Amino acid sequence: MNDRSFRALFVGEAGPIPARVLAAWLESGHEVAAYWRTNPNNRRYWRHDRLLGVRRPDWSVQRLLARIGSDPVKAWNLDQDQRIDAARALSADVLISAVGMMIFPQSFLDLFGRNAVNFHPALLPGYRGPSPRTAQIVHETFDRFGGMTMHVLTREIDAGDIVAQRSVPFDMQRGYWRWDVELAEAAGDMTRNELPEYLRGRIGGTAQQRADVSYHRIGRPDWTLTPDDTVRRVRFICEAIGPLDKIGVRAGGRRIYVRRFRRLVGAASGEPPRLTARSLTLDVRDGRVELERWRRTSRLRNEVARLATVLRATRDDRKSGS
Repeated sequence: MNDRSFRALFVGEAGPIPARVLAAWLESGHEVAAYWRTNPNNRRYWRHDRLLGVRRPDWSVQRLLARIGSDPVKAWNLDQDQRIDAARALSADVLISAVGMMIFPQSFLDLFGRNAVNFHPALLPGYRGPSPRTAQIVHETFDRFGGMTMHVLTREIDAGDIVAQRSVPFDMQRGYWRWDVELAEAAGDMTRNELPEYLRGRIGGTAQQRADVSYHRIGRPDWTLTPDDTVRRVRFICEAIGPLDKIGVRAGGRRIYVRRFRRLVGAASGEPPRLTARSLTLDVRDGRVELERWRRTSRLRNEVARLATVLRATRDDRKSGS
């Protein structure tokens, strides 16, 4: 039995998914050669990671790295040749991208052979690309494509052979941040189970079916609401995307940003939109709705709600023994 341990270069940012992959890797007795950051604009996520680590150190990338005497490396400061030289010097035999945003040239992947994998939060080959979860919400396809895929890294984005998958549909009642935790648990489970089996050559990957491939790059314009939307759609987008980001509404020739669905006022009245400092009331296709406006404090409120949700979810998991 070949049960030797492995030494991995991690590439990722901060968040529940990379933290659970990192934790599962270390719990399984493997080594971390280095942890490379790839995005200089994610300070908010690292701040959240640091706060989460006070109460849930096993869910914090920074706390997990501190245990092994390591710090994340700002790899965006390195050009391609420097990255190759730095990776070669680490003597790592595995490359793990945990929802990382780095596109690897073939010369970099050649350092690791088949031992280069990525965790992607969708059931590939559907929803390749950088925003699979918000795209599934906007398209309302999360029952079919919601989940986590571990696949082999290739030059083509999210196109490598599938090693393992877990179905994790989005649940409106639990919300986006609970979904984040559930996807993280799925990624951690695959790190403990299928990943070592793959690295030891006991299982292989399955090629993605080209006919089922979809790629989506999505952003705020894609979840902008208009008077042509239904009450159901407006409520859904507000409740699903609102905890994550501000939502644009086209009303009265302007774009107003909102955060939350407040209430159904009644039937469509034919009156123009009513705007106050805290709310926007307007007609949509089948009713009149009142929405809470996005304000300066909204991002902070969302971050507090996110932290509380993750703390509550991980507490519940620990009580259940999962």
